[in-house]
Amino acid sequence: MLDHVKAEMIKRDNIERDWLIPFMNFVDNFRYNKHISLVTKPISINHNRFDAILTATTCYLCHEQNFKIPHWVNDVPYCKPAWFLIDIDRLKPFMSIESPIWFKVYNIFVSRNFLVRI
Repeated sequence: MLDHVKAEMIKRDNIERDWLIPFMNFVDNFRYNKHISLVTKPISINHNRFDAILTATTCYLCHEQNFKIPHWVNDVPYCKPAWFLIDIDRLKPFMSIESPIWFKVYNIFVSRNFLVRI
Protein backbone atom coordinates (compact mmCIF):
# COMPACT_ATOMS: atom_id res chain seq x y z
CA MET A 1 0.00 0.00 0.00
CA LEU A 2 2.70 2.48 0.90
CA ASP A 3 4.47 1.59 -2.35
CA HIS A 4 1.39 2.74 -4.25
CA VAL A 5 1.28 6.02 -2.32
CA LYS A 6 4.99 6.49 -2.95
CA ALA A 7 4.52 5.96 -6.69
CA GLU A 8 1.56 8.35 -6.83
CA MET A 9 3.37 11.08 -4.93
CA ILE A 10 6.57 10.77 -6.96
CA LYS A 11 4.84 10.89 -10.34
CA ARG A 12 3.16 14.20 -9.54
CA ASP A 13 4.64 17.14 -11.45
CA ASN A 14 4.88 19.19 -8.29
CA ILE A 15 4.99 17.07 -5.13
CA GLU A 16 4.92 20.18 -2.95
CA ARG A 17 1.57 21.14 -4.44
CA ASP A 18 -0.03 17.81 -5.40
CA TRP A 19 0.69 15.48 -2.49
CA LEU A 20 -2.62 15.66 -0.62
CA ILE A 21 -4.83 13.48 -2.86
CA PRO A 22 -2.61 10.36 -2.87
CA PHE A 23 -1.88 10.96 0.80
CA MET A 24 -5.57 11.05 1.78
CA ASN A 25 -6.25 8.05 -0.48
CA PHE A 26 -3.72 6.17 1.66
CA VAL A 27 -5.50 7.27 4.86
CA ASP A 28 -8.90 6.21 3.50
CA ASN A 29 -7.56 2.88 2.22
CA PHE A 30 -5.92 2.05 5.53
CA ARG A 31 -9.05 2.83 7.50
CA TYR A 32 -11.24 0.89 5.10
CA ASN A 33 -9.05 -2.24 4.91
CA LYS A 34 -7.87 -2.16 8.54
CA HIS A 35 -4.88 -4.40 7.91
CA ILE A 36 -1.37 -3.95 9.27
CA SER A 37 0.17 -5.51 6.15
CA LEU A 38 -0.49 -2.20 4.38
CA VAL A 39 2.33 -0.57 6.34
CA THR A 40 4.79 -3.33 7.18
CA LYS A 41 7.43 -2.23 4.66
CA PRO A 42 9.37 1.01 5.11
CA ILE A 43 8.68 3.89 2.79
CA SER A 44 10.90 6.61 1.49
CA ILE A 45 10.32 9.00 -1.35
CA ASN A 46 13.64 10.67 -0.56
CA HIS A 47 11.95 13.85 0.55
CA ASN A 48 12.41 14.66 4.23
CA ARG A 49 9.05 16.39 4.66
CA PHE A 50 6.95 13.72 2.96
CA ASP A 51 8.83 10.76 4.42
CA ALA A 52 8.15 12.27 7.85
CA ILE A 53 4.44 12.91 7.27
CA LEU A 54 3.85 9.42 5.85
CA THR A 55 5.64 7.93 8.85
CA ALA A 56 3.76 10.07 11.37
CA THR A 57 0.48 9.15 9.69
CA THR A 58 1.38 5.46 9.75
CA CYS A 59 2.00 5.73 13.51
CA TYR A 60 -1.25 7.64 14.03
CA LEU A 61 -3.33 5.14 12.04
CA CYS A 62 -1.73 2.10 13.69
CA HIS A 63 -2.46 3.61 17.10
CA GLU A 64 -6.03 4.36 16.02
CA GLN A 65 -6.54 0.71 14.97
CA ASN A 66 -4.65 -0.73 17.98
CA PHE A 67 -1.98 -2.20 15.69
CA LYS A 68 1.63 -2.52 16.70
CA ILE A 69 3.59 0.34 15.15
CA PRO A 70 6.10 -1.03 12.62
CA HIS A 71 9.75 -0.93 13.70
CA TRP A 72 10.89 0.86 10.53
CA VAL A 73 9.37 4.14 11.73
CA ASN A 74 12.33 4.54 14.10
CA ASP A 75 14.67 4.91 11.12
CA VAL A 76 12.85 7.87 9.57
CA PRO A 77 14.28 11.26 10.54
CA TYR A 78 12.04 14.04 11.76
CA CYS A 79 11.16 16.91 9.46
CA LYS A 80 13.77 19.68 9.24
CA PRO A 81 12.76 22.47 9.54
CA ALA A 82 9.45 22.12 11.35
CA TRP A 83 6.51 21.89 8.98
CA PHE A 84 3.25 23.66 9.80
CA LEU A 85 0.69 22.46 7.27
CA ILE A 86 -1.22 25.70 7.68
CA ASP A 87 1.41 28.36 7.21
CA ILE A 88 -0.35 31.16 9.04
CA ASP A 89 1.66 32.61 11.89
CA ARG A 90 -1.42 33.24 14.08
CA LEU A 91 -2.35 29.54 13.94
CA LYS A 92 1.08 28.06 14.64
CA PRO A 93 0.77 28.23 18.46
CA PHE A 94 -2.58 26.42 18.28
CA MET A 95 -1.24 23.73 15.98
CA SER A 96 1.77 23.31 18.26
CA ILE A 97 -0.62 22.46 21.08
CA GLU A 98 -3.34 20.46 19.34
CA SER A 99 -1.26 18.48 16.86
CA PRO A 100 -1.39 14.73 17.65
CA ILE A 101 1.77 13.43 19.32
CA TRP A 102 2.64 11.21 16.36
CA PHE A 103 3.04 14.31 14.21
CA LYS A 104 4.88 16.31 16.86
CA VAL A 105 7.48 13.54 17.13
CA TYR A 106 8.31 14.11 13.46
CA ASN A 107 8.29 17.91 13.83
CA ILE A 108 5.06 18.25 11.84
CA PHE A 109 2.24 20.41 13.11
CA VAL A 110 -1.33 19.93 11.95
CA SER A 111 -4.78 20.80 13.18
CA ARG A 112 -6.43 18.32 15.52
CA ASN A 113 -8.86 17.27 12.78
CA PHE A 114 -6.27 16.88 10.01
CA LEU A 115 -7.12 13.23 9.35
CA VAL A 116 -10.86 13.54 9.95
CA ARG A 117 -12.75 12.55 6.82
CA ILE A 118 -16.43 12.97 6.01
